[in-house]
Amino acid sequence: TDADTGNNDNTSTVTADDLNALPNVSGAIAANETAYKAYIAANADAFDAPATEAQVQAMINLVNISIILANQVTPSPTPIAVDSISNNTGSGGGNALIINKLKEETLKKEKIQEEEKEEEKEELETFDISQSSENDKKECISQFVDIENHWAKESISTLECLGIVKGRSETQFSPNESISRAEIAKILFLINGYSVSNTGSTLSDLDSSQWYYNYIITNISNGLITGYEDNTFRPANKATRAEALAMIIRGLKENIPNVSDSSFTDISGAEWYANIVEYSVSKGLISGYKDGLFKPNQVITRSEFSELAVRLLDLLSEKSWYLGPKQDETIIKKYNVKAIFPKYFN
Repeated sequence: TDADTGNNDNTSTVTADDLNALPNVSGAIAANETAYKAYIAANADAFDAPATEAQVQAMINLVNISIILANQVTPSPTPIAVDSISNNTGSGGGNALIINKLKEETLKKEKIQEEEKEEEKEELETFDISQSSENDKKECISQFVDIENHWAKESISTLECLGIVKGRSETQFSPNESISRAEIAKILFLINGYSVSNTGSTLSDLDSSQWYYNYIITNISNGLITGYEDNTFRPANKATRAEALAMIIRGLKENIPNVSDSSFTDISGAEWYANIVEYSVSKGLISGYKDGLFKPNQVITRSEFSELAVRLLDLLSEKSWYLGPKQDETIIKKYNVKAIFPKYFN
């Protein structure tokens, strides 16, 4: 260090040889403040000028000297701020060597501590709810701008943050558009947390190279969906309200009783879906329109099905065997889903 200008010319010249030239200090001596002060006094010739008592105390407080002189890792005292030690407090270059090295080691330590904090933060962003608290939750904010004032906003956002539904684009969900039978098959696959059951299918219009194939055959093997009487599934067809409800209610794995009366004026009780509709009313899944109609053959919209899907999730969460929806790695990184929606996970 240049005592007149305060410029430090020694930082770039600190080498292993510089440190090795100094006598070794054991952990026991290094941990003893009095012994180390005696060491400094006894080895004054190793420095251009002896270190002052204030410099010695500052070095002891900053880091354990054994880390520098003996490469021994021992518990360190609480450090004082690096900037509180001036490089030009003494006229000796040897003092500057040690102080510069102490600063270097302290910065390394701080970097390691920052990296450890980042690792802990990443661990909280997993599905492991056992280590989650209210403070670990990340707010679920929808990316869909077209649902802001929609009646089904909450349900759509819930499914979005669970990784169950995606939009027509990154910002458009298109809540009032129709939903296909294949799209419903995928949503049910994710809600029920299934793994692919590739048992094959006898339905004539299912192409194993298509994106929806595994979703459909897995739902078929679990009894959630069936094909038409002509041995087709018609994956691209727009789903009707009755078809969607049938696929939803089967996920509860409950016996559906026969009924003779209907809650809706447009269902006589003889239709294939009559029992399903009435049972869905009893489970709180549906209520129909204000005019007393259910409109079973009307095409269901993406928002209507989203509402049904969340109601299904609520009912499934009460089942002891339900473990939660399928986990999506991209969603794990974005949200701590189990902490936001704990009731959907066993």
